[in-house]
Amino acid sequence: MIKKLTIETASRQGYVVIDSMVREAIAESGVQNGICVISLDEDAGGLGLTSTWDLGGMDDMVNELWRCVPPRVTYLHQRSPIAAAAHTRSVFTSCSYSIVVKEGQPLAGHSQSFVLFEFDGPETRNLTLSVVEAPFYYEVFQFDSYFNEIHDITDCVRTAVKNSGYKNGFCHLTVVAATAGIAMCPTGSERQQDIVEDFDRLITTRADFNHRESAYDPSGHIKTCISGTQLNVPFENGGLLLGEESCLCYAEFDGPRPRDVRICVFKDEAGHSIQSQT
Repeated sequence: MIKKLTIETASRQGYVVIDSMVREAIAESGVQNGICVISLDEDAGGLGLTSTWDLGGMDDMVNELWRCVPPRVTYLHQRSPIAAAAHTRSVFTSCSYSIVVKEGQPLAGHSQSFVLFEFDGPETRNLTLSVVEAPFYYEVFQFDSYFNEIHDITDCVRTAVKNSGYKNGFCHLTVVAATAGIAMCPTGSERQQDIVEDFDRLITTRADFNHRESAYDPSGHIKTCISGTQLNVPFENGGLLLGEESCLCYAEFDGPRPRDVRICVFKDEAGHSIQSQT
């Protein structure tokens, strides 16, 4: 099922919580197990899956993205400095999001909600939701994390693919937390620590955030918004299609906490091998 939504934003920068709209579309589709893809057709807004229970924290997120990418007159794109900066913030947050549907509900944490960010409004924003039925094999990998950890989960994902018995397809990885992300990273603790330190330089831990659950929590929400909580990786003949120096990583931006990663393995029902082209 495909559903199109039109949303009117009300300010130059801000956000609209679209969680109920996404859940209603999934319910209307009748899909019990599968995947939902949400796409924004503009490049001056963004999508996120984050905690919205504290609106002060949401204001932090919007303001910090503005601080990281302020309008400047030196942009090559000269229509508007605000529009040019908005394009970069849109890349930070992404204009497309995929979420697993499990038992008729999006596979999200209790504190996570879908959000549309506005970076150059007020404006009319158009969303397309595609909900597809696709059974999958499901595993949960549990572990204890610590602050600023990058945890290599590649072997756990390989094990889930093996346990599924599927030959070809893709894995969808989900972190059901608002202060942790997931990404494809280079192997090696030194290179991974470089990434952590750059995130810290970009979004600093400090005391002037509106949201103050803990010392690291406010910046953790913003880092998660940039890193994302969903990742897709294909596999062929039972093996993950990763580069020799690439791995799948969980990133902890708060912690220490008990955490988990949800691994959904989708099968290529047609049984086709992946074709390469040069």
